[in-house]
Amino acid sequence: MKRATLSLAFVTSCVALAACGNPSQQPSTTDNKALPPAGPVEETVKAVGTQGILHATHSPAGCEFAVVATLHWDVTTEGIDAVELWVEGSEKPVLFAADGSKGSAQTGPWIYPATKFMLRAQRDGSELDRLVIEGKPCPVDATGS
Repeated sequence: MKRATLSLAFVTSCVALAACGNPSQQPSTTDNKALPPAGPVEETVKAVGTQGILHATHSPAGCEFAVVATLHWDVTTEGIDAVELWVEGSEKPVLFAADGSKGSAQTGPWIYPATKFMLRAQRDGSELDRLVIEGKPCPVDATGS
């Protein structure tokens, strides 16, 4: 009987301690502030170059704000060792990234609709693929260009 009483007391103590939990993890009953609403689910747009080699993922681009894009490529099957990724601007193309035959590069928040990228072989400058961010081109004053 004494053993059963001790076992029951031990189990009761364990249950009581488990119910207490860590006080720092318990919700406060004195803080009745509402949690902020969850933000909108970010939509991802995927673009593919004209040759299917260059791919981009980004949020929907608009003239009101610039977005960040991540560009990916893989030319390992073409026997190309290194590539250059160029951005076509209003004046002349600008080198954005240079890397191996397979890779990726992330832009800053400067992508607007109609931003053009060109993937070239580093050894001879030949164009491998071209990708345009979808959307209606922005007026010059909207992007600060």
